[in-house]
Amino acid sequence: MAKITFRLYRLGGLTIASQLELPGLPRARTESVDVTLRIGTPPLLKDAFEIEPRCMANGCEYLHTFPGVANFYIRGGEEIVVEPFDLNRLDELRSILHAEIFAVLFSRRGLLPLHASAVCATGSDGRVFGFLGRSGAGKSSLVAFLSRRGYKVIADDLTLLNRTCGGVTKVTPCAPWLKLWGDTLDGLAEPVQGLEAIAGKDSKYRFPLTRGAGEAEELLPLAGLFVLEFTTREEVLISPLEPAAAVAKLMLYSYPILMIHKLGGSAQLFQQCGEILATVPMWTFSRPWNLAKIEKSLDILQLHMRRILLESSS
Repeated sequence: MAKITFRLYRLGGLTIASQLELPGLPRARTESVDVTLRIGTPPLLKDAFEIEPRCMANGCEYLHTFPGVANFYIRGGEEIVVEPFDLNRLDELRSILHAEIFAVLFSRRGLLPLHASAVCATGSDGRVFGFLGRSGAGKSSLVAFLSRRGYKVIADDLTLLNRTCGGVTKVTPCAPWLKLWGDTLDGLAEPVQGLEAIAGKDSKYRFPLTRGAGEAEELLPLAGLFVLEFTTREEVLISPLEPAAAVAKLMLYSYPILMIHKLGGSAQLFQQCGEILATVPMWTFSRPWNLAKIEKSLDILQLHMRRILLESSS
């Protein structure tokens, strides 16, 4: 009988023992395993609700079929089973795993995953700003340019919030790479050659962060949240959101929102978002869709973030 080989990786503060190779994730230095990822055939779900076509879940299990790619099964927050359909599409399988599947896993472990990227402000006692938005809103590009100004990337596309305790909401670092458009890489003067194209993402590339950039284990306090919007106007606007609108936006960009609703968790999510926003401010950040004008947008954003940090320290 062939020996089953598991490799140990770190992601979002967890050690994952995986039969599937996960390039780009840092290797774990501990043998204490939090999550097992194995290749196999998922079991059938009992008493499950349809979340969306080809996606079922109950209180403990989750099963999602991506036609032509794989079945993904999650039990609790401790086990993932992957059934590949086509070994030539493993890159696409990994892209799905790093997005939807890990988001569900972290949600099942009690964290609040957000469709957001995040940076840590230098000299701020590790305080974090998160940037929420739909796909294509420029989250990854924004934090990539901020990193050139000395900010440390904490999360890209998936930001993990821990439950608010004592009025402080903390972020679990989770950023082994950035997913960047070719135009963004050009703006950063970074060559596309040698970078891995992301399967299923037109013209997006996986840009590895410098060694150690996304590997910190310490939980970091959340200082503020921005909802990213593009505008056809030339001006850059940062506007505070009223409490009801802020809660609605935070719920909208929570992962996996459809599963939460279908399993009756909307009231709990509403309460959790309210607790976060009781001490964490939220704004909309509207700026032109033009990389040539991004430095002006960054100047205004950076000034705003510095002011928030000064006010919170006084």
